[in-house]
Amino acid sequence: MVMSVLRRKGPVQGYSLRMKVDEIVWKKWMQWVSLIQLNLQNSVNDLAQFDVFREVVAQNADWIRSNNGSEFVYLVTRSFSSHAFMSIRRQVKIKRNDDAVSLVRLLTEVANQAHQLTYQLYLRFNPRDPAIHEWQVDAFGKLSEDRLVVSRELIQRDLDRAKQLSANAEEIADKQVAHLDFKGTEAKATFDELRDCLYHFDKLTVKYIRFFTGISHVDETLKVRLPFDPREIFRHPLIKSG
Repeated sequence: MVMSVLRRKGPVQGYSLRMKVDEIVWKKWMQWVSLIQLNLQNSVNDLAQFDVFREVVAQNADWIRSNNGSEFVYLVTRSFSSHAFMSIRRQVKIKRNDDAVSLVRLLTEVANQAHQLTYQLYLRFNPRDPAIHEWQVDAFGKLSEDRLVVSRELIQRDLDRAKQLSANAEEIADKQVAHLDFKGTEAKATFDELRDCLYHFDKLTVKYIRFFTGISHVDETLKVRLPFDPREIFRHPLIKSG
């Protein structure tokens, strides 16, 4: 039991507790959040359009088969699945002495420095503005149990859930998509599991964007409303008549 407690209080694997959280570190984390947001927003928007594609295919399966469209459907499905696997892998990878940014790497660093992140320090990075609603209390409170200092336990829960949801997808991406591993893998992941993982990362990113910047997102998602109906392309042939 003692060893278990000691392990829980130690640094999250991969990083030490020696980093001092100052303006430079905070700026770095803000830049990471911006990159993560851009990458995941593209993935979530692609997923939304692929959901429409799946729906159209399911509703018109007999017609598609009768017109020899099955191979094209398989091509699109296989291509998007590979894209989804790599999108998930990109957000969970951590390597020492590497400049690669990922959601898990960001959360790992914040978790290891949680003891430094007091509310007073947070206000130094995000000073109050009398003309704007004081969002800092709510944003900080989402990651703090006592509202005085960031709770490593709360961030660790986010990390554990992210790793749990992405474990199979990461292994498949490593051994079958990014590399051709002779041994292969027994890991399996359905499309719905990929979907759930991407949307969970989506909500996590929105949560940490709020913490770092105060910016809120409608429906707690990075997904944007498309300015067109994705089904429209399927209502017309791709080859123009004549």
